[in-house]
Amino acid sequence: MSYFAKIDKKTNIVVDVISATRLFIYSLEDSEDWVQTSYNYTGGKKFVAIGDTYDKESDIFYRPQPSLSYVLNKEGSFWEPPTPPKENPKTLFAWDEENQRYIPHFKAEDVAAGNVPQWYLDKVEGIIDISNIDEIPDLE
Repeated sequence: MSYFAKIDKKTNIVVDVISATRLFIYSLEDSEDWVQTSYNYTGGKKFVAIGDTYDKESDIFYRPQPSLSYVLNKEGSFWEPPTPPKENPKTLFAWDEENQRYIPHFKAEDVAAGNVPQWYLDKVEGIIDISNIDEIPDLE
């Protein structure tokens, strides 16, 4: 068995992923809409998810663009940030599209206790409800 992704002809978006034999796919009326994929990069194609895009010219799948400034690396079929991420194994960073920089993520209890910079609170205001921060689980 192999894995196949059904591609919407108009948008090139993956709309379904199934495990099937090639014979089954070839028996479908819309067999030209199905592209083989692999969970172990067989043939150089990464395993896809519904919502991914198929680039027929480059014969690659890629995830939705995380931010407008990210650039598609077609060799690896992934998005690259405009600047390399910071390397700090103890801190998670997120890309701040508006200011074109990385910002650290803080633990929920640090936010609740006011142990974070004001610029961080200003940035997340409206994105997360910090008034209910005690209810946010710490996933660390």
